[in-house]
Amino acid sequence: MSERYEKGFFGGEKKSHSTFEKYQQLIVEHPNYASLPNKFNSLGKITWVKVKDSSRSLWWDGLKAEMELADRAGVARAIHPKELGGFKPCQVCGKKLSIHYVYPSAPALAKLNVALAPLSFEHFGEEISAIVAIAFEEQGSAGLEKIAMCFSYGQAF
Repeated sequence: MSERYEKGFFGGEKKSHSTFEKYQQLIVEHPNYASLPNKFNSLGKITWVKVKDSSRSLWWDGLKAEMELADRAGVARAIHPKELGGFKPCQVCGKKLSIHYVYPSAPALAKLNVALAPLSFEHFGEEISAIVAIAFEEQGSAGLEKIAMCFSYGQAF
């Protein structure tokens, strides 16, 4: 059984990677999140995601308005502790990942893997800039053309 799950993959009790648990602790103790409501549940465990918590929604939306940002994701990036350098660990494996939009989505990655075969990339494996560099190094301008076709509607750039 993997470290990630105590009782099984589906329907089991989820256990986060130890690196992610340390990250959670850092976040809830960080001054940028001092006023975040409902950080802990009744058992004293960190409440990481609270989708239907109106006080949390108000907190995020209040910061969004105060900071004049377009969305909550922008707020999350803006208040993320600077000492972490724009990175956070994956909740499942602990891998260091960027908090910015630098990874292709799963559907985009599937298209890239088909177009660039025999090259193959994993989800959250490489940033899109690295994929472009590898495609160019391995396939030259044809690789760049294939990438362009993945993100256009029938026309390359």
